[in-house]
Amino acid sequence: MTSFIKEATTFYKNNRNIFFKLYMSFLPIFIVLNFIIQKISFTISETLFSSMQNMATADSIQNFLSPDFIQMTKKYLPIFLIIMILSSFLEYFFNCLIISNIAKNDNQIAEKPHLPPIFAIFVTFLLAKLMCSFGFLLFIIPGIIFSVALLMVPCIIAMENKTGFKSFDRSFYFIKKDMMNFIKNAFSIWIKYLCVTIIVSISISFLQTVLYAIVKLFSSNNILTIVDNIFIFINSCVNTVLYMAFSILLQNIFYIHYKRHSDIVQETEQYEERKYTLEDYYKSPGRHPSDTD
Repeated sequence: MTSFIKEATTFYKNNRNIFFKLYMSFLPIFIVLNFIIQKISFTISETLFSSMQNMATADSIQNFLSPDFIQMTKKYLPIFLIIMILSSFLEYFFNCLIISNIAKNDNQIAEKPHLPPIFAIFVTFLLAKLMCSFGFLLFIIPGIIFSVALLMVPCIIAMENKTGFKSFDRSFYFIKKDMMNFIKNAFSIWIKYLCVTIIVSISISFLQTVLYAIVKLFSSNNILTIVDNIFIFINSCVNTVLYMAFSILLQNIFYIHYKRHSDIVQETEQYEERKYTLEDYYKSPGRHPSDTD
């Protein structure tokens, strides 16, 4: 564990009361949305698998576009897209609130930042997602570059009250400062989150398979459907709990990175301003406009 992550973890522990309140406020909403997304995904997967079996059996692509598949697409796809956009935006807004609450309770900051209007945050979120999606459609590498460059946008939104392309520019500006260390620490947190999620998902899937096999011997299809719904809900809860916990830790890293390099930027700007004023004073003939009687 690097000193940077240790500092973020310590900061996380010192402010756990703030994070807990925010965590519990959003947890029920995220669980419900995640459950709906997984339930719809499960339904779509079952219908898609059935359509592919029909296509393979009849050796015709026409059987893939069965009435059930078309009806399912019309019924669930718009709902799925709307809930996915809503869930992603709430995650984005949650990250902004994390930074905002950290800054408001940071005694080292004299002027407390405030969030811009929620509509401006939503537009920024859409622009960021479109840029990343467009980058992945062109080639994989531009999508990865855009995704990394826009990581600190929620931090910029909360700390500088900037949205849109201005926040994108500022995010890239701060990420360039000590870029390798920043990427290494962010990637380290992401890998740990991925490993924990995979282990938990495999454990839940194993338990589900064992219970499903036992219930199938003694129960009807209705009980099997209930078992499926129970495990979908458990999986939604566990994934949401893990995601929110790691998201808070990751935003701590972004906040610390911002504070470190924002102080350097301010000092540099002040020095450059004084240097310009002094040179301008000696180079300009007559009295300098800033002189007073």
